[in-house]
Amino acid sequence: MVTAIPEDRKPEDSSYAATTVWCASYPKSGNTWLRALISGAVGDGTVRLKNLSGQAAGNDQAEIFREFGLTPSVLNDEMSYALMDEVAASVAQRSATAVFRKTHNRFRGDPPRGANHSLRVPVQGVYVVRDPRAVAVSLAHHLGCSHTQAVEVMTSGPQVPHQDDRYAMRSCRVAFDWGSWSENVTSWLEQTEVPVTVITYEEMSANTHKVMAQVLTKLRLTVPAQRLDQAIAESSFDQLAVQEMIEGFSEASAADRQFFRSGRTDAWRQELAPDLVEQIQAVHGDAMQRLGYLP
Repeated sequence: MVTAIPEDRKPEDSSYAATTVWCASYPKSGNTWLRALISGAVGDGTVRLKNLSGQAAGNDQAEIFREFGLTPSVLNDEMSYALMDEVAASVAQRSATAVFRKTHNRFRGDPPRGANHSLRVPVQGVYVVRDPRAVAVSLAHHLGCSHTQAVEVMTSGPQVPHQDDRYAMRSCRVAFDWGSWSENVTSWLEQTEVPVTVITYEEMSANTHKVMAQVLTKLRLTVPAQRLDQAIAESSFDQLAVQEMIEGFSEASAADRQFFRSGRTDAWRQELAPDLVEQIQAVHGDAMQRLGYLP
């Protein structure tokens, strides 16, 4: 079931049609799948990896050059963060339709410095959450590390210099701010600045049409059922994996490591060692209970 933040914690003007929509999640939780579905739904039904909604991310410094003609390499992190916020507002203000933006960062509303998600334009969010035991398996494959190392990243956040190519991918040089899995989830669920609709990866897998229809309604986007059905069909993991093999995918962490692996909701039961399952449940148990992943 699609959920939203409680009425008593919503911003007063939460009834608007958003100019900017943050597609948010902890890494490997279904963010790309959500954006593929949205791309087809708000377009003509077709889904292409090279043209996904939300390509504009909160860490994408290339936007500074495209929008303002400034070379990001001459900017320090603080200047980059400030200018990326200006870019986001500038793009949204002149757009006739909602601008979708991807983020894996913890929610940051208006910090004195650093990436934020609350802009000077109408904003909403869609947050995708996935069982952290499944995330660990997928994250290990994505980063090319062991399951143990992936669980460590999910516990303490990325502990590497932001120049490391695994985190500062392509056009992004500034540091990512994932936080731990629990910190990421609770930062979005507990904030009160941006109305956010929370969906689970498991719900999307079980009833994609129903969940996406509810999400689009929350975003005040009218999409014919036939077009949504086409978007769902073209966003299947098999279809996306074939596209990736033929055309590549810019968001893959390595050319020899496939981004779309299996998409199964319960593969962790066979792949993740029992001691790591226990470790995840011990560290993230409160958030997992809150979201129904533990009794």
